[in-house]
Amino acid sequence: MTPTRLTGIFPHIVALCAWLALPCAALGVGDVDPYPDSWEYEGRGAIDAPRGPDKAPATHPLQDRFDVLHYTNYLGLDFDAQSIQGATLITFTPLEDGVQDLVLDYVDDMSVTFTALLEPTHVLLTAEHADDLVQMPLPGTYGPGDTLTAIVVFEGTPQPYGLYGFQFSTRDDGTTVAASLSEPWSARSWWPCKDNQRDKATFDASINVPEGITAVSNGVELAAAPEHPYLSAAAQPLAKAALDAEFADKSGTATYWRCEREIATYHFSVAASVYERLDDVYVSAAGDSLQITHWVFPDMVPQAEIDFAPVKDMLSWCESMFGPYPFPGEKYGHTLFDWHGAMEHPTAVTYSSDYLTGDNLFDTIVLHEMAHHWFGDLVTCAEWSHIWLNEGFATYAEGLWREQKWGANSLRTFMRQKNGSLWWENPLIRDEDNSNAWHFFNAIVYHKGAWVLHMLRKELGDQDFFDVLRHYPHQRGMSYEAAVTDDFITFCERRTGRELSSFFDQWLYRSYCPQLAVEWENVEIGGLPYVRIEIDQVQPDDPYAGNEPYMLNLEIVLEGEGGNVKTEVRVARSSQTIQLPVPGPMETLELDPDGWLLFAEIETTSVDHPQDDPLVLQLRDPAPNPFNGRGIIAWTSARASRDVLSVYDVRGRMVRDWRLPDAAAGERSIDWDGSDRDGRQLAAGTYFYTVTSRSDGGGEPLRRTGKITLTR
Repeated sequence: MTPTRLTGIFPHIVALCAWLALPCAALGVGDVDPYPDSWEYEGRGAIDAPRGPDKAPATHPLQDRFDVLHYTNYLGLDFDAQSIQGATLITFTPLEDGVQDLVLDYVDDMSVTFTALLEPTHVLLTAEHADDLVQMPLPGTYGPGDTLTAIVVFEGTPQPYGLYGFQFSTRDDGTTVAASLSEPWSARSWWPCKDNQRDKATFDASINVPEGITAVSNGVELAAAPEHPYLSAAAQPLAKAALDAEFADKSGTATYWRCEREIATYHFSVAASVYERLDDVYVSAAGDSLQITHWVFPDMVPQAEIDFAPVKDMLSWCESMFGPYPFPGEKYGHTLFDWHGAMEHPTAVTYSSDYLTGDNLFDTIVLHEMAHHWFGDLVTCAEWSHIWLNEGFATYAEGLWREQKWGANSLRTFMRQKNGSLWWENPLIRDEDNSNAWHFFNAIVYHKGAWVLHMLRKELGDQDFFDVLRHYPHQRGMSYEAAVTDDFITFCERRTGRELSSFFDQWLYRSYCPQLAVEWENVEIGGLPYVRIEIDQVQPDDPYAGNEPYMLNLEIVLEGEGGNVKTEVRVARSSQTIQLPVPGPMETLELDPDGWLLFAEIETTSVDHPQDDPLVLQLRDPAPNPFNGRGIIAWTSARASRDVLSVYDVRGRMVRDWRLPDAAAGERSIDWDGSDRDGRQLAAGTYFYTVTSRSDGGGEPLRRTGKITLTR
């Protein structure tokens, strides 16, 4: 899903400003970054979420006792009254003996006018509609092996719900648009269903709309209403009679749709307006044909022809990466609406008209929604706290697509843009009991979710990683089903023969990303040149892992006149010293040069400068350390100098500094009471300090860095 709040020309301005604001270092030679970061156009519509529960509504216990096999939805859309009159046929089977009730989710704002059991016994049902539930006692007791079909006839004016729900809107030219977007739990706001993504089903839809309006839904379009796939020949006329009684007086036109593969209730969609069709055909590498149809507003056909032109190439690339298209024989396409976002409705992506610009600016979103057909539609997160299985995968697919178009530098730039770790203070696996529904759609699930996959790629190597990516969504038990993160981990371990629990634990459940303080210097050991590297992990203690260090495979690049060294070391302790043999004195050190690891901060300090005599400026041990109340930071200068003492927190932010007057050679010290520049007491933790010393005679300043711990 890609919601946003940005409208009109403003997205272009934001995208341009964001691009211009990128530091030059973010774009290396060969980097091509023509598209805005899709998160700038995702997740923000949540702020305007109109209504609905603040967290996922609890599943009624009786719903766990039956499995829905199929829905048939008959919908009459009244554009003048902005209302729906409809009927839903629910075919289900009990999962245990003694099932006596059918319980569906349906908001109290809508009305239920008729309920009946059509098969195995034709009988009227008495429905209780309260607390956003419809409960229907069945005429008998049923168990596994029984297949039942009930009908619920309903009507009402849907109210905005959750992120969107079902809404009628009016374009600037007066054209009405009716559209649905039911993620995460808004299907219940406009039709009765078991609104739980774990229980997927097949769908039929018959949609009646006024003359001149076109209605679109999931699956393949049919010439006439299909026979119900489960009702017996004897029961088919009963269903038709019940429906005719409700819809016989409806004028207008009807379209008929069938989705033969199981989808979640939040994926069932309807979009209806004055549309013009753009048709094409995609032929896969295996020779299979797939209908491509985009339903666009007539005034936007020129833009749509340009912006949807890459769809066939994207489908080809997705199939090469993720396996066969999950809905063969149906279709792929887009239907426009005027909400500022997009939603991965299977086979018929609902797409904002704001994103049709005629210059392919929003190709990122087109690709994102397409990738969801494998990650989100084919395999759906079973719990909203695991939504990264949808959004993280679709986001990383954007980066992979850019990599194949413009190379590795483009992917590195893409991932750098996704590093918001300084603002992530929650685990990737979200708290299921959080009271804010939009907690589940925070940027972290898109961006850190993509980073987990990027780091998994480095951990496994390209061959195993892309093998996992291609086969995971097609596994029995996950394909057209719902999964949690442990299902993905188990598949990765089984497919690769690797133990991966420690890798996933630290990246999925920890709140803070690694923060490294690194000091390095040239030394001699046994008369041979070495570089000594001291690596401290200084991230805050974690609610999940305490002060347990991260385990990182860290690439290090050293460069010097005598030659260069590139190596990988295993960092697994809070404080670790590494000594590397080198061909001669090194001048620069770079950590993780290819951008494979997610860091909140890396502070690298060289303590070895050729022009720097280490005896000229020496730090003395702070005392006491740790300190509570006052700590003394002291140093000695062997020359007359003017010194500056700066204190930084673990995120690299300066919190306090002192500018000392000129002083003769000798000892200097500062008493620090643990406060910042405004006199406010700082939190307990580790702080770094730097002494910068400038001599009266000029020349390069000397710097030394130490650390001190404040307790409370």
